[in-house]
Amino acid sequence: MVHIGETLEVLKLEKVGFTAWPDWLAQFEHLNDLDLADNAISSIPDNAFDTFYNLMTLTLSGNNFTAVPKALAKLTNLTTLNLENNNISNITWLPQSSKLTSLSLDSNRISDAEHLSNVLRTYADSLNSLALPFNQLKAIPRSVVRGRLLVL
Repeated sequence: MVHIGETLEVLKLEKVGFTAWPDWLAQFEHLNDLDLADNAISSIPDNAFDTFYNLMTLTLSGNNFTAVPKALAKLTNLTTLNLENNNISNITWLPQSSKLTSLSLDSNRISDAEHLSNVLRTYADSLNSLALPFNQLKAIPRSVVRGRLLVL
């Protein structure tokens, strides 16, 4: 795997049975699209994305996260993030990317509308699509997406 990691740009590992973050992914520093959907990953090491300068699309749907992993904050070039079908209630560590255009948080445990609004304020000028259905919101968050698609 190390040899193909030097040139690979797209890696899809859906439903392969991972229960822990695969450390060997650090060798795939040229990825621009990583899909690890429908595994059983519950945490990511804080340094997991230190060499991922080109990553633009990340899919971590269908795993066991209870919070957005801190490692995601380092993804400054991310444009699309899919965190559907986890158990996420804390989104504090979303990527620090002014390029994020699509964020899917469907089917999680997000219940704090104020926390949601505060975190999403960073993306007010970049998000085109925000999906939040099937969460536990008791109130509609203050609008942070101007004239773009918001799905509740």
